[in-house]
Amino acid sequence: MKHSAGQTDLLVRVLHVGEMGSCCYLVGTKDGEGMIVDAGDEAGRIVQSVKETRVIPQFIVLTHGHADHIGALDEVRAAFPDAQCCIHAADAAMLERPSLNLSLFLGRGFKRKLADRLLRGGEVLELNVDASAEQAGRTQGSPLRGGEGAEGGRTQGSPLQMNAIHVHVIHVPGHTPGGICLHIPEAKVVFTGDVLFAGGIGRTDFPGGNADLLLKGIREKLLVLPPETVVYPGHGPSSTIGEEREGNPFLRE
Repeated sequence: MKHSAGQTDLLVRVLHVGEMGSCCYLVGTKDGEGMIVDAGDEAGRIVQSVKETRVIPQFIVLTHGHADHIGALDEVRAAFPDAQCCIHAADAAMLERPSLNLSLFLGRGFKRKLADRLLRGGEVLELNVDASAEQAGRTQGSPLRGGEGAEGGRTQGSPLQMNAIHVHVIHVPGHTPGGICLHIPEAKVVFTGDVLFAGGIGRTDFPGGNADLLLKGIREKLLVLPPETVVYPGHGPSSTIGEEREGNPFLRE
């Protein structure tokens, strides 16, 4: 699907991967920088789809640390070594602990390599919309600014950063302690991981879950977004903030 982000068409491709049908998203612009959201399973499909879209992955962002969202991570990182892997600091340990990422309970306990960057919410990831930025001498990994987790603040990169797509990191704990959503205001889309679904919300009966925190975060940080904002969840079909605000049975007061 394409969304208008100013004068740029933002490409969003969804892959339903693995036994649980987790949503892996490829986000970016043709011949421009982009990101992979949740490399959950089927690494070969993910890598092939990235090549088909001609998006240059700058980030691999994990909405949380559960097994069905991180299973293909190491293989995808190996295929795109320049892409920086990001996860919220509160979920970072899940990558190395099968009991926390729940892979142990699925009968195939596994560990994944540590992330390159730890987020805390409030950061803005910048995706250059022109691949010529690669030849403009930008500093590797520089387009991360703001937020408590931006190490050393904003690093100067390519001059083409002014023509960028901005991905706002929103911390919404409750499904996991470090659950995050990714909001792109220019394109009116938000990737919600297992925080918010079409007609549902994330489970809170796993280790680190908290129903009160989850509902509070959804109401205060997501439902305040423009109603036409498209919701791309971690499982199932897309919806909009307006549809969830009006019809999601779990969000009724």
